[in-house]
Amino acid sequence: RSCPGPQSAFWPRTSLCEPAYTSPPDRPRGTEVARHLLDKREWDFPSSCWVCEPDNPEGLRIPFYYDEEARQVVAEFTPQPAFSGAPEFAHGGLSMALLDEAMTWSLISIARRWGVMRRAQSVFSRPVRIGQRHEVRAWIEGSHGFDLVAAGEIRDSRGRVCVAFRADYYVMTQDEAARAYGVESEIAREFTRA
Repeated sequence: RSCPGPQSAFWPRTSLCEPAYTSPPDRPRGTEVARHLLDKREWDFPSSCWVCEPDNPEGLRIPFYYDEEARQVVAEFTPQPAFSGAPEFAHGGLSMALLDEAMTWSLISIARRWGVMRRAQSVFSRPVRIGQRHEVRAWIEGSHGFDLVAAGEIRDSRGRVCVAFRADYYVMTQDEAARAYGVESEIAREFTRA
């Protein structure tokens, strides 16, 4: 069976239209998880992020956590009808925004870098259903040049992958970070490239 869309060296496809990477192994059910809440104030920059900022009244206000054992960023969410594409499915843009946020947090919390998405590819395998709990996970896969490669997934409550996402993130210089985040601090110097 052939895959629709262009073949890409960025994300080569298998003959079954699945992403060429594999996600980290699942943790056995009932295993305790060492997680801590990710808070932008910990990294010394202000934000009114539409996805994660708890003080943004117009935003989703979804908390993201760093899972220390798995070295992944995780969050749970239940899409509401206001975010539907089809009446029972969440809009694909919502899924992409959640994955971008999780992957950006993986840059910050795992790689200790600030960056912006340069390019991405996604595979939508199952619908993200309105009114049902889902989990988003993200991790760092590697690097090349000034880019970090991050990947993420949205899984349904049965653990099935609904959306797989992989992206290159450009690691910012100090000047770029100062313009983007409005801060010039010791942390900004630590989280940027020379």
